[in-house]
Amino acid sequence: MRIAETILESIEDRGSRGLPNEEIYRHLYNPDLLLRAYGRIYKRPGATTQGITEETTDGMSMEKINSLIEKFRCECYQWTPVRRIYIPKKNGGRRPLGIPVWQDKLVQEAMRSILEATPLETLADKLNSEVGELFRAGKKEDGLAKREQYKQVNKKLDDTKDAVGSLERHSFAYESGLPLELGKASQQLTASIGQLDPKEFDGLPPLVEELRNTIASVATESAFATAPTNGGWKTNVALDENELKRQAGMIDLYLERDQLPLAVGLMREWVVSWAILKCGDSSEIEKWLDRGVRLRYERRLGALGAFARGGITITDEQQKFGTFWNQLTDSLRNVLHHHAMREDALERPPGSLESVREFWDQLKGVLACRHWAVGAVGCCSRRKGQNRACYFRH
Repeated sequence: MRIAETILESIEDRGSRGLPNEEIYRHLYNPDLLLRAYGRIYKRPGATTQGITEETTDGMSMEKINSLIEKFRCECYQWTPVRRIYIPKKNGGRRPLGIPVWQDKLVQEAMRSILEATPLETLADKLNSEVGELFRAGKKEDGLAKREQYKQVNKKLDDTKDAVGSLERHSFAYESGLPLELGKASQQLTASIGQLDPKEFDGLPPLVEELRNTIASVATESAFATAPTNGGWKTNVALDENELKRQAGMIDLYLERDQLPLAVGLMREWVVSWAILKCGDSSEIEKWLDRGVRLRYERRLGALGAFARGGITITDEQQKFGTFWNQLTDSLRNVLHHHAMREDALERPPGSLESVREFWDQLKGVLACRHWAVGAVGCCSRRKGQNRACYFRH
């Protein structure tokens, strides 16, 4: 059995000479490579931190390694969902972090060691140098062939860097709850990762292609339908039903993953945008991101919430909407975004969360309605042949 270091040195040597590395995936069949990965990560901080299972470095055995290898051989290994936790930031916020199960950490380290054995930058630099040497030696045909090889490697390198940069921007926008930035980043990620064909990288494990396809699928769901222009691109994002549906999908994903601060924060902004679309005039809808326009509707929603708290007679539908706004902003958003810095303890999701979820589902349901009445769940009515009437207006 060849030791792991010998395998990795062979991969690096062939790559530096521009030779193909074939069937790299089969190297994962070698238990020594997994033992090397274990030796590199078992002492790291967090190695004993559990994912969604109780499995950690404790109890690691050759039996478990051989079981992984059998899954690699039949190409039936599957990644396990990560456990979501939140890490405090210096500015008082929290950063979401996914903790994989132990066996996924082990496989990731083994794959990383293989993929990093041949840095594309090193190969590209070497090929570029060889091109010059061949031309100086008068070997024009060999130089042209080597230059073509260099161009192919350099394109792979550029495509990889583009995909990595797009993925970083996508992660930042998602973890920060920025729907418009996420729409643009998702579109860029879809385009850049689509240029990466794992089959062009000799011998990559099938797991890499599966991961690529998963990323592309997630990015497609949150991407803009049309590409925004550069510069002041956000002002060119139209407020319409499709945009609200895209953002609603993002909110639902946060709720599904129990990322409540992001979910309720974005939900509040979504309701403001929804009110502008349903009750605003054409100028307000066009300038829906203008701070003055949004503040105007935030105040009207706040007034409706005050009415719902008592003292002024309003309809049952207005009462429901006002109560929803109060629960969303006071019981949920303010508490979560101020990190429960109040006398009352918050040791589990607030009880108002369930009623907010129910009204949220109703509110999404009227999004596609062209003509609807106050008697539904909304803030305004618009009957065919009549002007729009909105009880936000004074």
